[in-house]
Amino acid sequence: MIPKRFEAELNNLIEKFDKEAIDKRIAVYQRYMYIHSRLGNVFPTIPLPIVVNSPLNDNELGNFIVECLDKWCRSKYQNARRTNLDLGMVIINLQGDLWRFRVPNFYGKCEFFIEKNLNIKGGQNQTN
Repeated sequence: MIPKRFEAELNNLIEKFDKEAIDKRIAVYQRYMYIHSRLGNVFPTIPLPIVVNSPLNDNELGNFIVECLDKWCRSKYQNARRTNLDLGMVIINLQGDLWRFRVPNFYGKCEFFIEKNLNIKGGQNQTN
């Protein structure tokens, strides 16, 4: 059983991270992932499911943290957090940082790779 006091402290921490997100001008629909990432840094040994609908087995504390985050975000932002992303925009959490990628329009099969040298173009169906 998780003490009620922990939930209050967790909500204070979420509020602090939300203020950081506001100061960084992170859009409302991206704030959940930003706060989730920051919570992952605070609790590095506790696996946190990405969303509340996908709880992890034998992970009461991690599931509880995400439930609190989801409940807090729903009460503060309601439907504003459901804004659709731009077409072709992908948000990826890489080592605690949120990266925004825009995937170009293409038809058929395409393989993506990352190379610092932008002169390397790849084969027919590859893009850097």
